[in-house]
Amino acid sequence: MHKKTSRAAALLLAFCLTASAFLLPGNAFAAPSSDGASEGPTVTLRTVSDLYALAEACRLDSYSKGLTVVLEKDLNLTGGTFAGIPVFSGTFDGNGHTITLNLQEKGSATGFFRYLQQGAL
Repeated sequence: MHKKTSRAAALLLAFCLTASAFLLPGNAFAAPSSDGASEGPTVTLRTVSDLYALAEACRLDSYSKGLTVVLEKDLNLTGGTFAGIPVFSGTFDGNGHTITLNLQEKGSATGFFRYLQQGAL
């Protein structure tokens, strides 16, 4: 029974993240570039909740491929339970802002990004 509940929750989260790309300002798909090439989606981080949602979505190793993440505010995660972004292969633009955190996980695969895939910037 627990497996069915977890699967339903995962599907609901995936739906909410997908819908937010179309409904929330800042989380929108980019227009084609000036050279006509299509750019990937852009996610804007403004809150700690935005960062947690990104980390959850990045559990799927293909989620961030071609993704551009733009940080629009300084974020303070001290005192929280942030365990890092599991897998990232897109572009993370800090935009001159900082993220302050104390990682809660221990081990060799600990960091803001646990694993960076080839092509990550």
